[in-house]
Amino acid sequence: WSPDGTLILFKRSAVLPDLPTVYVVGLDGKPPRPVRPDVLGQFRSLHAAWHPDGRRVSIWGTIAKGGVRFQTVPLDAGSATTPVVPARVQADLKSVSAGRFVWAPSRRYIYFEGEADDTQNVWRVTVDPVTEAWVDGPERLTTGAGEETNMALSPDGTRLVFTATSSRTRLWAFPFDPA
Repeated sequence: WSPDGTLILFKRSAVLPDLPTVYVVGLDGKPPRPVRPDVLGQFRSLHAAWHPDGRRVSIWGTIAKGGVRFQTVPLDAGSATTPVVPARVQADLKSVSAGRFVWAPSRRYIYFEGEADDTQNVWRVTVDPVTEAWVDGPERLTTGAGEETNMALSPDGTRLVFTATSSRTRLWAFPFDPA
């Protein structure tokens, strides 16, 4: 849902590779419309989330030329913006494979699902709310050994919820007569 609750942002199935990957649909019954195929077409894989202002969408993914990019783009027209990310933050992000993400309503943080060292946890980067430059992070917020996914942030930004999935594998050995 958009911050004002009037639009829904969704990603289509990967079954039809030639169609735009992210759509927005209103509550007015009109068909979904693609979100900026001119910008999203540069990405090989991506995750999208509403920017807190509700007029733009942020994209985090792998671009076709290689490398990872984070951009924020207006829904209909206008230039995409890429935040300033210090070299230290860039270097630390290389050890984390980022997944789905969400902006804090305050614009001070971007929370994301990240995989590092064979575990998937919840992470965040600190953002300057005025310039939207990334100033610190990534910071691991959870330390579970399983998969921590499906996160959502409350509208007031005071609660972060997520699912934690773990599996257990046992090895059994017992004698038997093969005859």
